[in-house]
Amino acid sequence: MDHLVSAQPGLIPQISGKLTCLRIVGATVIVDHYSDHVYVFLMRDLSLEETLLAKHAYERFLSTIGVIAKAYHADNGRFADKGFKDDCTTSNQSITFCGVGGHHQNGIAERKIKELTLGARTLLLHAKRMLPEYISTILWPFALKCAEDRLNNLVHRSDGRTPYQTIASLDAVKIKLSDFHTFGSPCYVLDARLQSGLKAIPKWEPRVRMGIYVGRSPSHASNVSLVLNPRTGHVSPQFHVVYDDDFTTVSYLRTATVPPHWAELVQSSAAIPVYTEKQVGTWQSYQILKQMTAISLDKLNQQPLLIKIERE
Repeated sequence: MDHLVSAQPGLIPQISGKLTCLRIVGATVIVDHYSDHVYVFLMRDLSLEETLLAKHAYERFLSTIGVIAKAYHADNGRFADKGFKDDCTTSNQSITFCGVGGHHQNGIAERKIKELTLGARTLLLHAKRMLPEYISTILWPFALKCAEDRLNNLVHRSDGRTPYQTIASLDAVKIKLSDFHTFGSPCYVLDARLQSGLKAIPKWEPRVRMGIYVGRSPSHASNVSLVLNPRTGHVSPQFHVVYDDDFTTVSYLRTATVPPHWAELVQSSAAIPVYTEKQVGTWQSYQILKQMTAISLDKLNQQPLLIKIERE
């Protein structure tokens, strides 16, 4: 484990309320040596208290997948403070350090910090080049977390598993690339009043609002995105979203006109698969439907299926 320090203050994610004046100045990066899984905890300062919060957050994450941290290897600095070592002793954990000035002895964490920094910078600079009106370097914490998500879920090891699947002792499964979108790309969120269905909106008002895609939500399903509202600065998890991964609507945003390919964007964003391999044996399984209807898969994809239900 090690600290990542940024000279550029970063925006703190907020769902609601008045925006705080505090900023992100760094992060604690923890790498599992066995799986190469990386965990990034954003920090408002590099104090011992924030470092302990990062350690406890990582251990809570490990507990959700049935893993216990037994040992740490860290650089000197905050990790060598008495409070941090006492916390390790209380948790029955051992900790070792690299030599003074010998950062190569913590090479795994240093290498991962380099990968995160280069990846986040690439994501941020690309978005800033394509949409300079809304993207600035203050969004680097979102780019860093987005790079972390991609390293953990898109990189395959020699056994075909991702780092997250390895650390969680999961079997290798096919990755749903449709859950990943271009960082910083414009997206369009359905009006909240229409999402709830409890209140109608005036017919002359727009049905969607423009947002900025900043990654996947870590607390929801994998197809729920974190969307930055450029008007309020708030970040919220959203499901009813139309994505523009190629920034094709930017020129139309600048001229306040409707893109001619809007219907295609809506259709591609709404393409949600109904049947998956994990649903075998359920009411949504192809196998059960084939037994009930004796219809081939080709015909099943071409014509609607009507199932008669008899009630007593």
